[in-house]
Order: sequence, then structure tokens, then C-alpha cells
Amino acid sequence: MGAAMQAPPAAARIRRLTRFEIQNTLAELLGAAVAPLASGLESDSQALGYSTGAERGVSPAYVDALKTMAEAASAQFRKTITPPAFGADCFASDAGARLCADKFVRDFARRAFRRPLDEREVTALLAVYDAGRDTGVDADVGDRFRSGLEYTVRGVLQAPHFIFRTELGPVASAPGPTRLTPFELASALAYGSTASPPDAMLLAAAEINQLATPDQIGAQVRRLIASRPDRFKLLVGRFVLEWLSIDYDKPTWDKDTRVYPMFRSTLKSAFAQETQTFLDDWVDTGSALPALLTSANGFVSSVNAPVYGLTSTATSFQRTALDPGQRAGILTQPGFLGSTSHVDASSPIFRGLAIMSRLLCNTPPPVPAMVPPLPPVDKTAPKTTRQRFEQHTQAAFCAGCHSTFDPMGFAFENYDAIGAWRAQENGVPVDASGAIVGTATSDGAVANGVQLAKALAVSPDVHACFARQVFRFEVGRTETDADQCAIQQYTRAFTDKGLDLRELMVAIATSPAYAARTAVAGGGP
Repeated sequence: MGAAMQAPPAAARIRRLTRFEIQNTLAELLGAAVAPLASGLESDSQALGYSTGAERGVSPAYVDALKTMAEAASAQFRKTITPPAFGADCFASDAGARLCADKFVRDFARRAFRRPLDEREVTALLAVYDAGRDTGVDADVGDRFRSGLEYTVRGVLQAPHFIFRTELGPVASAPGPTRLTPFELASALAYGSTASPPDAMLLAAAEINQLATPDQIGAQVRRLIASRPDRFKLLVGRFVLEWLSIDYDKPTWDKDTRVYPMFRSTLKSAFAQETQTFLDDWVDTGSALPALLTSANGFVSSVNAPVYGLTSTATSFQRTALDPGQRAGILTQPGFLGSTSHVDASSPIFRGLAIMSRLLCNTPPPVPAMVPPLPPVDKTAPKTTRQRFEQHTQAAFCAGCHSTFDPMGFAFENYDAIGAWRAQENGVPVDASGAIVGTATSDGAVANGVQLAKALAVSPDVHACFARQVFRFEVGRTETDADQCAIQQYTRAFTDKGLDLRELMVAIATSPAYAARTAVAGGGP
């Protein structure tokens, strides 16, 4: 603990907005109809496990896509430049139009850059306006005004201050400890809690230094979450999908219909909707971690009902009480189970590794350089998936690694590669017994996936890992020695507040470590 406290804070840095954050920012600036234009930007890598990871550069392809987005967005914006939206003086003379442009630039760029502009920036953007105005029809003041603003918006949306947010602190003459500026903190709070830019109230609070205490910061985080519930749910949904590696675009979701005749693209789409509906409901009903991992409620329509052994004529998803002996939370839903399977079979390895790394924060052993093949399958005596994979734990060469995660994967063997329940496989009864292994306090045998999910839900090791995972997602980096004490504090607060995700996010944001950085010479802008 002492060494961690003495370690320097995380380095000052600059973070590029994710594609999802740019979509939400466009919606705030120009309206929801413009937001889809950001879908043309390249998807965010997950090199650090999450799309929010700070290691995102700007490739030539990204620059081209950003230019295309900015041109399309500004062209749509041009259609809104009418007398009802702008005063009559803006269309009466070039002089009046330029006064309107000055006002627009200060407001629009302030919201786009998430901070006030200095006069040099205003002058530069007005020069862009002038250049655009001069492309308009000479005798048409309105056309010249629209052309100037279109150029301005196009320029702002390609500016570094739009696509990047800084975590540099104030201008400093020498390296050393520093803190985020109020406007940098405002951006961190807004994007961290709703993946959206700071709203007017948060920018105003930053301007009058009302983000100086934990109470002030906590109040803003709670307000943002409450005022943007849809954005919060989308952010939480994105986190959970990335945390558990639920990805319907994975090649593994091209399931073999010879093995799974009920599988269709429409079923995969239904699974994706089911997952999001379940997560939205989880957020609406409290966002406590145990409910995410143990709820026997599901969402069923006529499309996905057969996977649960049910029948339904509903065209929309209906909350449904599932068999509590077969289902417990998101780990027993098709989204997780299918994402951790092969196209034609379940995978105890993938499922066990997911529990090990994502819920227990244990690092899997490295794959040996030389892995001998398993003995060929005896097709004259069909076996279960478990019986075939148990050779890993029986072979001395393999057991050292596989014994650390296979027992957790075996607990899910009642579920096939599309998440359907099975009591038998190839006519042989399924053995879904398993165990939690490799933890400080939670090791123990479980009878099946339901028992595993319930044991994970009450595990202190899982609670601590979940706090780490939320931290990694929100701050966009893995933890350092300097973060260890703060993460212990987050975890205690999370536990004391009923394992509520909202309270964990507030605890992270209000920690002194959240805004602490180690500055380089020169500091921020």
C-alpha cells in the first residue's frame, strides 16, 4: 500500500473520442438525425480489452472518413439555417451575417470543444467562415451566410479539439503532479457516465469552479445519469458486452445449421435484441451486480422462445420468468454462451477463460510453444463435449493450464453453442459439475452453470474484479501501482452501496485519483 501511494499518478494524455462518443456528440451538436453519419468512421480497436482504451491513433483512412462525415453533417446543417432558427439580421447584410457568425462560432465551438474559446481560435474560425461565405452567391446574403456557416461546421468537426479530449492539466513549466482542469474534468465526467459531451449545466459548473469537491462531482454524475437515461443505458450495455466479450459479429456466430437446425440470422438478431433488452431492464431496476448474474427473468419473443423450450406468438420481447433451475442471469443467456462457443460445438475452454479473465481478473497462462494434439475422437462411441475436453486435465502436459479454467467452463455444459439447454448430448447424460478455481476466497465446487453464476454473484473476488473492469472501461487504461489504493476504495464503496453500478461510477469519479495526472513539460493548451 505504501509503495502504491508513493507511485506517481497516471501520465497526462490525449484521448481520441470513440466512434460511439462521436455519434452522441454529433447528436448533441446537430441533432439525432446527423449522428448516424459517424458510423462511417473505423471501428475502435479493443487492444486493451475495451473500445474506450486510449491507444487510438488517427490513420489516413480515419482522416478521410472524418472529412466525409464532416462534409455530410455540415451539408445537413445547412438546411436548418433559416430565419426561424437565426435572426432576420443574419440574412439582411454581410455585416449582420458576420455578427451572427461570430455568435454562432463562440457557442457551437464551445460545445464542440467542450470549453470556452480564446480570441485567437475565434478569429481563426471566423476566417473559415469568411472563406466559405465567399463561395456563396454574390448577390444572395442568405446563401453566403449559409455557405460560411457550413464551412465553419465542417472545420470544427475536423478540428483536433473536437475529436480529441485532453487530460493534460493547466499549462506547466516543468513535469510533475497536476490535476485536470475543470473543463477537462467536465469532459471526463460526461463521457465517463453517458458517453456524451458535457451539457450546459456541467460546462457552467466548470466555468465557475463548481467541480472542486467530491460532493459537487458526485452530484453532477448522478444528475447526468438521471438526465440522460437512454445514453446511460447504451453506455452500460456497451460496457457489459465488451466486458463479457459478447459479440454477435464474431465468426463463431455463423453457427452450423446442420448441427443447430433452428439457427438463422433472424435468431441471431433476436439474441442481440434480447441481450440489450435484458440489460436495459437491469439498469432500470437498479443496476446491482447480483441481479445481472442471477436473475431468472428473460425476454422472449416468438423468434427466440424455442431456444428456451417455450412457445410464443409475441412479436416483441416480453419479460418472462424462465426456469430457475436452468437460467441465472446473463452468463446463462445465448449471447454469452454463443459468443464463447465454436460454430458447431460448445467450448468449455472459451467459457472457462472468460470467467477466469473477465470475472476473476486472473491472467490465463501463456499457451505453450508446442501443444500435442488430442487423441482422435472415437466415432464408434459418441462422447459428450466434456468427455473429449477432459483429456486436457488428464494429460500431464495440458493439466497445468487447463485445470485453472476448464472447471469453470465445464459448469456450462448444459448449454449448447446457441445457448439451448441440453440434459443429454449424443444420447449421453451431460455432466455439468465444475468449480471456481484460482481465487483468494471463492474457490469451491458447483453443480452446474446456475450454481456457478450464483456463486460468482456473491464472490468478493468477482466484486473486486468488476470494480477493476469498470475502472478500465471508464478511464480507458489498465490500472497502475498508483491506482491500487484507489481501486480498493472503489471496491469498498461499491460493496457498501449494495453492489450498484451507479454508485461504483460515482465512487470512481469522486476519488482524488480520478483527476490526478503526472504532467510533462509544457502542460495543456
